[in-house]
Amino acid sequence: KQAVFLAVEDGKIEKGDLIGVINVYYVGLTGVRSIIEDKVPERVRVVYRKGEKIIRKEVTVEPFGYVRSPVARWEALIADETRELRCGEPVVVKVKKIRVPPNTVIYPLQIMRHAYGSVADIFCDHPPWKVEEGGEIRKVVFLPLLDGEVREGELLGVLNFYSVEISPIGKVRQWLNNWIDEMGRTFAEPNWPIW
Repeated sequence: KQAVFLAVEDGKIEKGDLIGVINVYYVGLTGVRSIIEDKVPERVRVVYRKGEKIIRKEVTVEPFGYVRSPVARWEALIADETRELRCGEPVVVKVKKIRVPPNTVIYPLQIMRHAYGSVADIFCDHPPWKVEEGGEIRKVVFLPLLDGEVREGELLGVLNFYSVEISPIGKVRQWLNNWIDEMGRTFAEPNWPIW
């Protein structure tokens, strides 16, 4: 169990620090019910910056899942400052403020990027927000692929905003089972496929 961590400054990761969250998508039409595992809550440390200080706060992370809308909206990440870039050295860049509504997950639109590099992630210099609470994006981590400059007003990237309904993992399993049952009935129709 390993992860690649892109540091933007010197520091230390300690055992028990939460370094990220991944999405696991379940695909397929057979045997899906058994792959959603029961998970127990875990104690972890959320690590964030507050001014010049690094804060480590112990929290309990409850297992959860979500159902995502198939429709997204795009939000442009526009530089709100000019920054010099050096190839391969991540830099934090201020962006025009973007409000993230409650119950929204964000994914980068990978085909939209700046000529000198890509946005690797959003940057929080405040406590991270919960998905169900929403928050604001004011800075991003930019990974330059070439030496150059990002200028104020330039497009750095685009984010997809998806509305979600969050629930404990047991309810997500129930949603999935209901969907599988419905699809099973649909595929069993004598007129399937319809085209």
